[in-house]
Amino acid sequence: PKLAGAAVSPHGKVKGETPPSYNTEKAQLAEPSLAIRYDDGEHSLSAVSNGFSGEDVTASYSQTINNKLELSGSFSTKGNRYSVGGAYKFDDVNSVRGKIDKDGILNVGVSHQLSPAAALNGGFMIDVHNTDKRQLGLTITLS
Repeated sequence: PKLAGAAVSPHGKVKGETPPSYNTEKAQLAEPSLAIRYDDGEHSLSAVSNGFSGEDVTASYSQTINNKLELSGSFSTKGNRYSVGGAYKFDDVNSVRGKIDKDGILNVGVSHQLSPAAALNGGFMIDVHNTDKRQLGLTITLS
């Protein structure tokens, strides 16, 4: 079993956190992670280091351009992975989201709110390096 805890220190728009854990079977304290987040409502930036070595750091950024458009990106040192994306809200019932990653996988999703209790969603995924690899999906969500 593991014992886990967390220490969070908020300071205005910035939060820092470190969640250490202790492995009771090995009687060993795991190398703690360190997370920091800044959020002012329009911009959000977060970074997480899994351990202090710097070999596994993930960072993400998002920005609300206006009430219709949001842009975002993420990066990870583990495997040098990154992605960029965005979301656009056409009106109160129609929206589209898109994302492309380092490997050239493009995802696009559209949503149409049919009623307050029902939504129609469609999605498309394609590998831009091999256009034969693609997927298409359609869902109806009822709540």
